[in-house]
Amino acid sequence: MTGRGRAAAALLLLLLLGLGLVACGKKGPPIAPERRLPLAPSGLHGAVDDDGIVLTWINPTTRVDTSRLRDLTTLRIHRRRHRRGAAEIRHAVRRPRGGI
Repeated sequence: MTGRGRAAAALLLLLLLGLGLVACGKKGPPIAPERRLPLAPSGLHGAVDDDGIVLTWINPTTRVDTSRLRDLTTLRIHRRRHRRGAAEIRHAVRRPRGGI
């Protein structure tokens, strides 16, 4: 290798090492994933409608660790079917008078 080739290779190596040190992720202590979860929604209310059950709630604005929640993009609602005692549940849910 010529002197010019060695200098270019050394410069390239230094550049790659510099990029590797700068791009090593965010600085700060690691945070457990369960502490980054959003708080539960508040004001959860359900009502029976002609088309099914209508749920309303207020989205959380903070996480479990009290940090601000800025990226809430998806809400998942899970339903559990209950076979035994289904008649009891069906009678326990009554349509409010006057509608919603």
